[in-house]
Amino acid sequence: MSKYREIIIRQPVKLPPLSTIMPGRDYSFVLFLMEWIVGARGLRRDEHLPYLFEWEETVESFVRRMDEKASVTEPKAPLSALAMLRPDAPPAEREAAQKKDEEAVTVFTEEIERYQAAIADACKGESIYVSDDAFKAGKEACKQALDKAGEPDMQGRRMLAPAWESKILRHYHAFCQSALVEENDVPKGRLPAAAPPPN
Repeated sequence: MSKYREIIIRQPVKLPPLSTIMPGRDYSFVLFLMEWIVGARGLRRDEHLPYLFEWEETVESFVRRMDEKASVTEPKAPLSALAMLRPDAPPAEREAAQKKDEEAVTVFTEEIERYQAAIADACKGESIYVSDDAFKAGKEACKQALDKAGEPDMQGRRMLAPAWESKILRHYHAFCQSALVEENDVPKGRLPAAAPPPN
């Protein structure tokens, strides 16, 4: 019988502010899965592609289910009024377009925060399930990506700020604790849709 991992969706961690451009924010477990597992380069190796597809489908279907549960829809990012101007637009038009963009970004940011809060609330007590092989491939790819992001480059800069790395590692640690379960312990309708065939 196939083995699966039950991944419990933990509550968001609070990322501290890094600057006025990068303020503090809540960082959800689902976003962690999307950025550090589905988005990890290590899952794009030929032998891991079936697991990448399994992860993508699993996370996307979970997000759709949470949208329905919370009765919300993810807000769409606004189009830039400034980008739609003619290159020879007068300064007054450019200034008005920039102001319009700033207002649209403020509204969008507020909408996204409300959406993320509703989804985080809907995620309480929820889990997702992936095959054990997909879990192992995802864990390996995630660890590689986190290690690389934490290493300083030639100028001593890091892709992932130390203040954020320690918080994101909380999600990684919780992810690593995911329990191994038998196929008959996975709730009906929750098996991964894109599970690779058994070896």
